[in-house]
Amino acid sequence: MLTAPKHERRLRDLVLAETGSLGVRRVTATCTTLPRGLTDIRSGSSTVPHSAKPEHDDVVAAAT
Repeated sequence: MLTAPKHERRLRDLVLAETGSLGVRRVTATCTTLPRGLTDIRSGSSTVPHSAKPEHDDVVAAAT
């Protein structure tokens, strides 16, 4: 299971109380992400804000 450090003790206690588990292994992990930005894409007379995946509503609005 993944959880924020602030919830670790509560989740560990719950797993040990509610399952047949004899122990809980804990590993701290980090996540590295790349910076993201928005660019506008022109489509005919419309402009759609674009990220890695455009929002459905923006695409529909540009198509109508």
